[in-house]
Amino acid sequence: MRKLFGSLQAKYMVIILCALGLFQLTYIGGAIIFTGITNQMAQNDIPEYEKVENSWHQAASDTSATEEDVKLLYQKWSEQYPEAGMFWISQDGQLLSSWNVQYELPQQWSQSDIVSFMKSRYGKDPFTVVAFVEGKENNGFVVVELPRELFRDPYSDIFEKFGIWLLAGILIIVIVFIVISYLFFRNIRKRLLFLQRAMSKRNPDGLPVSIDVKKQDEIGQLEHSFNNMVEQLNDSRQRELNEEQIRRELIANLSHDIRTPLTKLRANAYTVSKYELPDGAAKALQTMDSSVRHIDELVDNLLAYTLLSSAQYRYEQAQLQINRFLREHIAAWYAVFEQNGFEIEMRLGELHVPTWEVDPIWMKRMFDNLLQNVLRHARDGKLVAIETEACEGYDAIRVVDRGQGMDGVTDNKGAGIGLSIVHMMVEGMGLTWQHYRRDEEFIIEIRHPLN
Repeated sequence: MRKLFGSLQAKYMVIILCALGLFQLTYIGGAIIFTGITNQMAQNDIPEYEKVENSWHQAASDTSATEEDVKLLYQKWSEQYPEAGMFWISQDGQLLSSWNVQYELPQQWSQSDIVSFMKSRYGKDPFTVVAFVEGKENNGFVVVELPRELFRDPYSDIFEKFGIWLLAGILIIVIVFIVISYLFFRNIRKRLLFLQRAMSKRNPDGLPVSIDVKKQDEIGQLEHSFNNMVEQLNDSRQRELNEEQIRRELIANLSHDIRTPLTKLRANAYTVSKYELPDGAAKALQTMDSSVRHIDELVDNLLAYTLLSSAQYRYEQAQLQINRFLREHIAAWYAVFEQNGFEIEMRLGELHVPTWEVDPIWMKRMFDNLLQNVLRHARDGKLVAIETEACEGYDAIRVVDRGQGMDGVTDNKGAGIGLSIVHMMVEGMGLTWQHYRRDEEFIIEIRHPLN
């Protein structure tokens, strides 16, 4: 039962039922009032205007045809009906007397005047009654005129006295219903907006935070569902962190474990290379040494990629003179490229900003990966060039080769971890990069924005 009446639908139905109940009470109350009036009217079988008419005929019949008696009749009726106007016309049409008549009466009345007068008063205002004095035609007739508002329907009086209050009561009920409905829906809207703001909040891990559930209605159930979702996300995030930690530890351990035998292999290969060997054995030894170096590079890249993806790779920003850095770095690679028959070119131009705010270690690692790619995948082109240029809105460093590009297929194509490291390092230092082809040359361009 508590759960039922805790529902928003049930609450609003209660508001609707209360409003309907108030309307019914108002209707029943009005019906009771008007029924009482109707019963009161039913007790008075003879309408008021008929009573007046009968009373005037009776009073005229009881009045003698003398001026004094007629005046007494006038006075008596004026006490009971102050608004009454009365006059007496003789048998021959002469105006004998009048009382409280608000308009001018003819002194002599013809038969047509009398007929016209009675016709004009029939069913009109004022209410007019004509009666013979002493009940005899030869004594003339007396006329009484009363405003018809004295005989108004009691319903009209009720509406005049209580109609405004009745309408006001109905209006108040409507306004109360509107206000309660407005407050009801405003509270729902307020809670929904609060829930929306709560859903947009994030903890340091970027996950939504739980909210306090204060009511157990439909919105409260939605809040419970949201909290359950947050709990599941936190559990999933924790499992992901645990798995990531295991993966990092596994890769770090494997890197260490693999490098140890690789170092021994390279040392032994170097020792064996000092002896005079047949051409086939020397070539096999050289291939083995190249493979060991390649595995060592892969392990190193894998470890760097893992550290970068988990934000564990240290970033220390410093001022780096770009052209000088490139000269020194390409010098360290000069012997390797020369040994593999590459033509090496340095096309260093003036930059807008000669000194960049970057991490020198990240820059070194980034260009090591790019030059390794050239050495491994663009060997047939026999060209590697380093360019710097001041362009509109940015400074550019370009690594140029004559290989097939990133979409090319080579025997040494790997998983692309080296370029993924370049991508993460470029973004981490606030730079951008792109690759494109210029005539026969494939270019990887790193841009340093000026703003």
